[in-house]
Amino acid sequence: MKRIFKYPIPVADHSRLELPRGARILSVMNQREEIVLYALVEDSAYQNEAWEIEVRGTGHDASGLTDHTFLGTVEMHGVLMFHVFVRGVG
Repeated sequence: MKRIFKYPIPVADHSRLELPRGARILSVMNQREEIVLYALVEDSAYQNEAWEIEVRGTGHDASGLTDHTFLGTVEMHGVLMFHVFVRGVG
């Protein structure tokens, strides 16, 4: 059975997220002033895959993200804008 799950993302330049193998990332958004990622996953998946998550504020250095996929922009605290990128690393 496929289900949608949410995963918190730290506001940090680099982090890794373990998702069930074959997960499909749907979106990122602000929930209670925390960045969360929503993914469609097969709940019978027994192995995880590591994903590299990159979060950059507006005006911050974004070099080195050419092989990452842009997921979206998240507003925090009414004034801060964070741009979230991902790269599957297996």
